[in-house]
Amino acid sequence: MKTTFLTLLVIITLGNTSTTQAQKLKKFKSTITKKIGPKKINIPYLHMTSYLEYTDDNNIGELVDDLRTYSTYIWIPVATTEIGVRMLSPVGKNKIKNAIISEIYTKNSKSMGSLDVFLRFERSDIKNPEDISELTIKNANWQEIYPSGSSLDEDNYNIGNIEVARYLTDTQKPLEALTRGLYKVSFRTYNHEGTKGTFLGQIGFPVKIPGVIIARTIEDLKRGLESK
Repeated sequence: MKTTFLTLLVIITLGNTSTTQAQKLKKFKSTITKKIGPKKINIPYLHMTSYLEYTDDNNIGELVDDLRTYSTYIWIPVATTEIGVRMLSPVGKNKIKNAIISEIYTKNSKSMGSLDVFLRFERSDIKNPEDISELTIKNANWQEIYPSGSSLDEDNYNIGNIEVARYLTDTQKPLEALTRGLYKVSFRTYNHEGTKGTFLGQIGFPVKIPGVIIARTIEDLKRGLESK
């Protein structure tokens, strides 16, 4: 079994600041299946971290490759089987449980501006929590993991602009496995003048793994590691 990054990009409204009516967001499901009667169903991610964010010309996050980039760091202490990531814009009327909400999102949560959405998933060469600092993260060797393969049927819904990606490990191939180390997910959109809108970023694991830290900033990442 090869390492696979399952991805889906559904765009139903063209233009980076167009207005669209978001529909109800379905559960974010993993590739793990469970048999119920004669059918097999994909089970939802059980350990989920959600972010609600707003971008405009005064809040562009970090500019990387001319894209507005909102990065999230993930410390994984032990090997895991799968990570799911998705990004949706606009958030619309979707109610997201236990989301981390930025102050600027709260002020602009009713915005229906629709963003083009892009995900980037990277693995660093940092393998020990004591090696994590602003300098080491800046100088780390970051390897982008590119998408390949197909999506789940459950992802085929029309709900604004959405990108869904799943990274599956192969434990028999250490170089292709989701092993202990520091990873980064970047939620991105174009940096065109006048671009504005809300977005949801989600990171999910099939099971809750003790010691996993997910943080938007290096400071929060270090605080989380120190508390373990």
